[in-house]
Amino acid sequence: MTALDAAAEVLRRVGTPLHVNRITELVLESGSWTTTGKTPWATVNARIATDIRRSEERSRFRRVGPGVYELNVPVSAAPVRKPHEATTSAPKPKLTFADAAERVLRQNDGQQPLHYKEIARRIIALGLFEAKAADPANALNAVIGREIQRRQEANMPQRFVRQGRGLIGLAGTEPEVVRKLIEDKNQRVRNDLLGCLRSADPVEFEQLVVELFGAMGAERVEVTRRSVDGGVDVKVALLVGGAIPIKIAAQVKRSKDNVGSRIVKELRGGLQPDETGLIVTTSGFTPAATDAAQSPGLRVIKLMDGDALVDLMVEHEIWVNRQQHELLTLATPDSDRSEIDS
Repeated sequence: MTALDAAAEVLRRVGTPLHVNRITELVLESGSWTTTGKTPWATVNARIATDIRRSEERSRFRRVGPGVYELNVPVSAAPVRKPHEATTSAPKPKLTFADAAERVLRQNDGQQPLHYKEIARRIIALGLFEAKAADPANALNAVIGREIQRRQEANMPQRFVRQGRGLIGLAGTEPEVVRKLIEDKNQRVRNDLLGCLRSADPVEFEQLVVELFGAMGAERVEVTRRSVDGGVDVKVALLVGGAIPIKIAAQVKRSKDNVGSRIVKELRGGLQPDETGLIVTTSGFTPAATDAAQSPGLRVIKLMDGDALVDLMVEHEIWVNRQQHELLTLATPDSDRSEIDS
């Protein structure tokens, strides 16, 4: 099956307009089309755009927004219903929780973020998805988090972006030139933030980790004495989903050098039976440390490197200020707004 055939099949099955990133994701998940390229979404987008340009009204696809397509059904192809025939409502398209969230955000002008609790409330109110979880809002937040992580690991463009304080928006709604400037600026800030962490005083760094856990909803955070707790610097009590208690014993390493396996073994030896071990560092981990953390038959030690630490600080706005600006685009009667926005 070609990329165009596979994309058309996805749109036919879903029954609603989709962004090309989501079309590509569903195509790859179904296995109906495969590629060895590193940017499959760009390939699908280019082929759909070319088909629309060449075939015009005869194309199977129709562009309804920047990067968003639906099936193009000619008027002549629509079924003609006789006056005496009973009308039946078409079944609602089946959406995933994430797809429903995307639809809610697009209905909210696409560029305005919403809190994940409000997104979940609107999804349920509109009947877009039947949430079976006891806490739909937290379930949606977890679903979006897993998707962001999966796309990041696969080097795919993101569909959602976290904007701090529980706000979630759609990624890629800005023109490419603006998005590139923002991405470059944000990356410089992340690099500068990591540099500040590596040069911070060790005590200040421990307190920063305490502040971060507090922002993440920890019920109790305390700094310990190494002489007593054998490699444990910070102890954290979390309540996941409002019901599942988790105790974390963390060692924090403010360093420019990668953490070795000795630190992993030292922390494991200081854990209490009901504690989960975590190492937080401003650098990275040696291959030996990564292997030691996952040693078969031993307690797993979680690892958080400098990049992951910076991501959490940005998400919870610690040592970071988030700014939003209005963006104007031309929309005169003689201009094509959709082309300007793309």
